[in-house]
Amino acid sequence: MFSNKTQTLMNNSKNKNIVNDTTFVLVTLCPIGIVLHIIGIYLLLKSKKLKMHKIDRLIIFNLSLTEILTNKILFFLGILNFARKPHKTWMIVSMRTFIFAYYITTVLLTINRFLILYLNVKYYSFVSKKKVIYCLITFWICSFLVGFWTANIKAKEHAILDITFDGFIAIFSIFVYCYALILSRNMSNNISLIQNRKTFLKSLILPAMIVSTYLALTAIPHFISAHYVLKKAKANKNLALALDIVLVLAYWKDAVIYLYTNKFRKYFGLICRKKLSKKFSFQEIQETVDLEKHFFMRSQEEKKNFSSNSNNFFVD
Repeated sequence: MFSNKTQTLMNNSKNKNIVNDTTFVLVTLCPIGIVLHIIGIYLLLKSKKLKMHKIDRLIIFNLSLTEILTNKILFFLGILNFARKPHKTWMIVSMRTFIFAYYITTVLLTINRFLILYLNVKYYSFVSKKKVIYCLITFWICSFLVGFWTANIKAKEHAILDITFDGFIAIFSIFVYCYALILSRNMSNNISLIQNRKTFLKSLILPAMIVSTYLALTAIPHFISAHYVLKKAKANKNLALALDIVLVLAYWKDAVIYLYTNKFRKYFGLICRKKLSKKFSFQEIQETVDLEKHFFMRSQEEKKNFSSNSNNFFVD
């Protein structure tokens, strides 16, 4: 799950440099991840009018939830490291649970995308929102059992478990998106399906970005870290720190994707424009009122001056 250095840290190491480096990463980056995910979930819930598969929406919401919880528990572990206090067993179990839930939700997102592609119109006769909710509840129970089981396993066994999951997700994801490209190519050969092809490709953007960044920020660092663990060698200090930073970033990269994909960027821009338009419209009204006040006061002064001049004229 982390590099050799962080695994040592999780085992309550007394090395001062380890605590300073890795703890700084956890305490600094995890709160940023939590804030980004809260914004991402807000956009996800507010974007019901946008075209997005409802099952994908549910799975992505669960994925964000796992990443918020993971960032939160890692932040607490970082605080304990600063205080030089031992980690509680329940914290380690929670961390393993949330991270495994993150794994399995990523797998579920890819499986759902494959079923949409493969079943097409028959998809809704096999898959429903209720069934997916039951699956997610089952996955959370399994995640807790795995978290409890892996709380005290050795680093070698942990590395093997990581690369097994990463390897499966990588192979299955490549298969699914290659299959999607083949379908897209077949649709391009049919004139009547060209418009559907554009919608089809747009629906793939968000899941594909999530899975791709998972492979880049989670799977590859795990394989590099596992290489050193299985060889019983120590990674270079700078490399170990870089791996830790990348792996922590992996738990808030989905929120960044939500904010910068076209759908959410447009929606976020719409919210900003509405807020600004309200603000500026209020300012314009206020400026108009102030201007009318100014002209009214000026007219009153002119009347007074005119009346006083008239009186002086008649007196003279």
